[in-house]
Amino acid sequence: MVSLEKKSLSAAQCSIGLASSESWPDGYLFDPSPPTSREVTPLMRGIVEAKESAQELIVAMRQGISEAVNVVMQQLMRGVWWAEVVVPILATNGHKLQLGVIYLLYPAFPVFTLVTPELHLLNDQDRTEAVRVLVCLQRFLSTSMFNRDPQPTTAPSPSSSSSSTSSAAAVDVGGSDRSILPILPPAMTQSNPVGDEGSLPSLSQLEAELPNVSPTNPPAYLDQESSQNDEWHPLQKRFLDKTKYFFKPLRSMFFVYGKSHVEQSLRMHFKVMKALHSVEACREWVVFPICIREDDDNSNKSGLVYPRLDPTRYQIGLPRDPSRRKEYFETLRNAMNVIHDGARVLHLDLYPSNIMWSWNDESQHIQIKLIDWDAAVLMDWYEYPSETAKVLVNNNRIRLAAAYDSEIGRTIAGGNDGLVMSRSMDTCFINLMEEFQSDKRLYSETKSDLDDAFRRLVETKLASKDLPIPFYA
Repeated sequence: MVSLEKKSLSAAQCSIGLASSESWPDGYLFDPSPPTSREVTPLMRGIVEAKESAQELIVAMRQGISEAVNVVMQQLMRGVWWAEVVVPILATNGHKLQLGVIYLLYPAFPVFTLVTPELHLLNDQDRTEAVRVLVCLQRFLSTSMFNRDPQPTTAPSPSSSSSSTSSAAAVDVGGSDRSILPILPPAMTQSNPVGDEGSLPSLSQLEAELPNVSPTNPPAYLDQESSQNDEWHPLQKRFLDKTKYFFKPLRSMFFVYGKSHVEQSLRMHFKVMKALHSVEACREWVVFPICIREDDDNSNKSGLVYPRLDPTRYQIGLPRDPSRRKEYFETLRNAMNVIHDGARVLHLDLYPSNIMWSWNDESQHIQIKLIDWDAAVLMDWYEYPSETAKVLVNNNRIRLAAAYDSEIGRTIAGGNDGLVMSRSMDTCFINLMEEFQSDKRLYSETKSDLDDAFRRLVETKLASKDLPIPFYA
């Protein structure tokens, strides 16, 4: 099941994928079932990459990621069900070891995630953990992919998860029915979609080209009926089902340190996501990203992938029914109290278009999901990131907070910019919506109309207040 024989991906019948067919992994993990008469090699299950002790593990892991995508493609082409595809990558430099995996979002979009941090084999605790990981890996490889029960061809729906589970977890590894996941270390499962350094792991340059495949001629292993809803790239020919996932391009994101500091801004964004996910009570309210898609050549193809909330259940705009509208505000305030007190996070962009709500017929209660956390910050940071500070001051956010918080009002009246880490930066949005809740423009379910109505109400509120205008240089 483990072969350290050096041979090319082409010789292993893994020619298609991110890596060149002439790449030579340091080792392969393979299926215990013997190859059929039509196949020269057994089914590949994973990749081993070993580097010199002076090299960092990230070098081995990056190479292993590209080679593992080729293994993914081999498994799909040999008939492995998309949701059973989990390809381990074992990286080592002799004194450190790390395990990562690639799995698929429906129906064929590869995602990489780390299972373990770097394990130092000279450390007793890390060495014990490494043994546990290797035992889990051995158990995973001991059962053939072809000895599993046939699986349904439909994808799990992110929106069908219970409200107490984070949205990221609902689609993170394809649902709770996957028979192979329980034997993997806990870090792989729903409890840890974010990395140890506060960032989601990413799979760079998803540009694997499938031969003889086009939007009108999808590969046989894909659901033919769903292909019309899938997002195609003319080179990569890789599916991401847009009915189940939402792709947000980087060009449409707000960067807290400005567009010239994308990496730094994303790192801060994922620290916020990690803070939210680390508090179980917060997960109910937040839509978490599943993964990053990076493209070094064209940033238009780079972005974050999110689960798509069911549009037949969730909507934006205030509820028209007065009793439901009352519960909407109560639920929203409760959610923000949990987020402020538990995760110590400020959303800072709590427009009604960023608040998704649904009515649960079973519980007879409002459910809320908060989206668009691009501008969010940690309340314990010593200052706002540069671009955030400019927007808060120059776009009337500070003045709106001051309209409802006399302390912030006194701060800017004293000649300061009002940039304090206060929950009023969020609650001012809720206060404004509640104050003008009878305005029917706030009931719109169209984002552009709803945003325009909210901005006009901000202007109306500020016009009624004699507040100094702060300036951020």
